[in-house]
Amino acid sequence: MTLFTHTLAKKLSPKRIGMTSLALVSASSLLWAPLAHAAESPEVEWEKSYKPDTYALGNYQEQKHGGILFTKRQYSQTKIMGIDESGEISTKLTLPDKFYVAGMDQTNDGGYILSSHNQNIRIMKTNKHGKILWEKTIDKQPYSTFGTVIQTSKEEYLIASSIRLPDNSTETYVAKLDEEGELLWEKKIKDISPSGFQETTDGNVILTGVLTKTVNDYLNNYDLYVSKIDSEGNTVWEITHETGNSTSPSQAVATPDGGVIIASTDSTINYVPERTGYLVKVSGDGSVQWEKTLPRELSYSGLKYIHTTEDGNYILNGYINYQQRNMNYGYSDEYIAKIDEDGNTLWDKTFAGKWDDEFAELCENRGGVIITQTKDGGYLEVGIDENKYTLNITKLKSE
Repeated sequence: MTLFTHTLAKKLSPKRIGMTSLALVSASSLLWAPLAHAAESPEVEWEKSYKPDTYALGNYQEQKHGGILFTKRQYSQTKIMGIDESGEISTKLTLPDKFYVAGMDQTNDGGYILSSHNQNIRIMKTNKHGKILWEKTIDKQPYSTFGTVIQTSKEEYLIASSIRLPDNSTETYVAKLDEEGELLWEKKIKDISPSGFQETTDGNVILTGVLTKTVNDYLNNYDLYVSKIDSEGNTVWEITHETGNSTSPSQAVATPDGGVIIASTDSTINYVPERTGYLVKVSGDGSVQWEKTLPRELSYSGLKYIHTTEDGNYILNGYINYQQRNMNYGYSDEYIAKIDEDGNTLWDKTFAGKWDDEFAELCENRGGVIITQTKDGGYLEVGIDENKYTLNITKLKSE
């Protein structure tokens, strides 16, 4: 049975928000996403690989004006790297020593807004050449090195970080800064760890994250948390959505009704969890419209990224068919799918990993981490082989 709580709070201040159970959604709402039109997937135009000189890669996101960005850290030095639409990789920015990026967003002027969560929250704004325009330190002790930061359409900045409290409990700290880094407002959300922001079509933002529930001394259960926040920091609504499993949101994309579709991974709550790619559509008023599992086949799978396509549909990627053969090596297939507004699969495509019984180091454990549409209508997709630690960069032709 699927449980979600929904609180409408348009007239309440953030401090008065509560979560009250309103509805039970039957398990029949959780469906395998069917193929809507069984269209053929686009052909591969080219493939390239990149072997980084470090294992510390992350913060994958779309680059303004085309391409993909990610961070690469070696020892105490972090660099922002770019992949253009021809697959070429270049260094965009070298950051100050010991600035460990937790959140990153490319700004409208071509620069970057960056957050570093190391003993406190540090925010940095640079121009496109790497010159630091301003820095701000917020005296909070982060729970982990994860955080998220975005620039809004009004040239302001939103940050979120999981904070450890004196009693060892956690809360999410959310703040908005103006274009010069001055604090506009701040708020706290108890027992939530943030995963990301998404600006919506109605001018608000949606924050996704997880609500942690303790099962026993060794296991936790994670429910999906979603809230809409207006420009003044007021919570318009918030929900927690339970699937019966632990839900880990990866990426959200705005929908025309002011809501979002969230790409996630659902895992069973046991000592050896099984994982399934999971999508959920939350409308602009906070109601759960549909939820689907992907791919269509029952697989050990996960979803990592979702992007709106120019025809009003959505493209996403992740991994399927993961198989672990020993403690150190496994293999999985890289997965790409296109879905419509109702979550129906229009087409899907896999890039097969492989297992080698004799030489484990030859195994390919492939999984997609980001996908975006290119100027010619095709797709630029990046996956990672976790055994060889190689980025696989693929260009698909237009449909």
